Amino acid sequence: MAMVEENLILSLLKKEFPKAPEQVLRQWLAPAVKKDGWPPTGLHWIGVLGKRDLDFWKKKEWSLKDVNLEEASWDYDTRYAAEKVLEGFVASQESEVLFSDSHEKQKVIRALKHLSVEGSFFEPITAFLVENESGGYSLVDGFHRLSAWQLQRKFGDTEPFMSYASREWGCAQGNMYSPVQKMWVARTPRE
Repeated sequence: MAMVEENLILSLLKKEFPKAPEQVLRQWLAPAVKKDGWPPTGLHWIGVLGKRDLDFWKKKEWSLKDVNLEEASWDYDTRYAAEKVLEGFVASQESEVLFSDSHEKQKVIRALKHLSVEGSFFEPITAFLVENESGGYSLVDGFHRLSAWQLQRKFGDTEPFMSYASREWGCAQGNMYSPVQKMWVARTPRE
């Protein structure tokens, strides 16, 4: 039954966003549709849609790019949200109170494990190119993956972190992750 529901959701989204790749629709929008229904209403959808309306997304063209995360420029909202996920994860490790054993924490751990073994994200993150004076990318899906990458970048070479990550989460020790990761990028078509 779940597969039927997923196929119906993907069909609906493909009609709404014919230019968007199926992988983007499946990983970014389908979970929100399943949780909150369609059409998008409510506060949750504001975040899911990156504070943009549906017409904004319908006009975008998509490409899968290799992006160097160490050199990428992120908008304020992306930096703030990724930092909050990272702060929550680190705080939960120190106090075991904030998002302890929660779904959010497990998402970061899953991404860390994959990075430690494969050196890459298990799925590309999704962003759009901010086309104004500030430029850069605005992330709409993949905050936990980006936060895991930042966590590994910040602490990954330290023995205490790697020992803990190996023992507690099953992360591989000594593997190098790549700063270049796959990212779906939406941009306005050139006229």
